[in-house]
Amino acid sequence: MKYVLKRLCSAVIVLFVMSVVIFLIIHWIPGDPAEIYAGTGASASTVETVRKTMGLDRPLVVQYVDWLKGVFQGDFGISLSTKEEILPTLATKFINTLQLSVYGAAFAIICGIGLGVLSALYHNTIIDVFSMLVAIIGISMPVYWVGMLLVMVFSIQLGIFPVTGNETWLSYVLPSICIGLNSLAVITRMTRSSMLEVLNEDYIVTAVAKGLRKPSIYFVHALKNAMIPIITTIGMQFGYLMGGSVLTETVFVYPGLGKYLVDSIQARDYPAIQASLLVLVTVFIIVNFLVDLAYFMLNPRLRSEG
Repeated sequence: MKYVLKRLCSAVIVLFVMSVVIFLIIHWIPGDPAEIYAGTGASASTVETVRKTMGLDRPLVVQYVDWLKGVFQGDFGISLSTKEEILPTLATKFINTLQLSVYGAAFAIICGIGLGVLSALYHNTIIDVFSMLVAIIGISMPVYWVGMLLVMVFSIQLGIFPVTGNETWLSYVLPSICIGLNSLAVITRMTRSSMLEVLNEDYIVTAVAKGLRKPSIYFVHALKNAMIPIITTIGMQFGYLMGGSVLTETVFVYPGLGKYLVDSIQARDYPAIQASLLVLVTVFIIVNFLVDLAYFMLNPRLRSEG
C-alpha cells in the first residue's frame, strides 16, 4: 500500500509541475492572445477590452489558478480560432487518438512479443536475425518517413488503403503500423532479452531435463516470468504512442489530438495548445502510474515490502 501511495503522490506532483510548465511556456512565447481573439484590424481599445475580459491583465499566478479551476470544472476555455468551447472538440479528437493508439499498441504488442519469443527460442538462427533486423529497422526509421513510405506504396501505387481520414477500418491500418512500428521494435528487443534470461534459469533447465512439454515450459513458465519488464515497456510505449500521434496524424491527416495540436500551433490558438498538451501529459502520467501498479501486482518482492 505504501508503494502505491508513493507512486500516486509522485504522479500528482509531476502532473502539477507539468501544468505549471505548460501554462508558463504558452505565456512566454511571442504573440498576444487578445490581439488574435479581437481579430485583424481591431483597435487598441478593443484589444485592451478583450485582454481584460480574458483576464490577461491580471498577475500570472492568478491567471494560472483560474485556468486550473476551469480545468477541474471541465472548462478549457474558448478557442481563439473558432470562438467555440474547446472541450467538445478536444474530447472528440482525444477519442480518435486513443482509438488509433490502441490499434497501434495492439499491433506492436502482438507482433513484438511474438517476434521476441521466437527470437529467444531460436537464438542465433535465421529467425533471430530476422527479428532483430525488424527491430533495428523499426527503431531507426523516423515516424514521418515511415508514414510517407506507407502512403506512397500502399495508397498511391497499390491503392489498397485510403490515404487520409478514419471513415472505414481500412483507414486505420497504415496509421496503426506507422505509429506502432517503433514500439514493436522496442517490445521485440525487450521480450527477446527477458526470455533469454529466463530460459537460462535453473528451473527452466530442470523442466527441460525432466521432459516436460516445451510449449508448457516456454509459454506458461518462461514467458510468465519474463513478462514483468515487458509489461513495463508496453506501458511506457503506450504513453509514447499518444505523444507520437502528432507526426502520424499529420502525415495521414487523421482527425486526432495530434493533428489538432499542430493546427492549433499554426493558428496560434493558445488555449487549445494548452488543453492539448495538458491532456497528452496527463495520459502519459496516468499510463505510467498504471504500469507501476501492474509492476507492483506482478512482482512478489514489492508486494511483500508493502
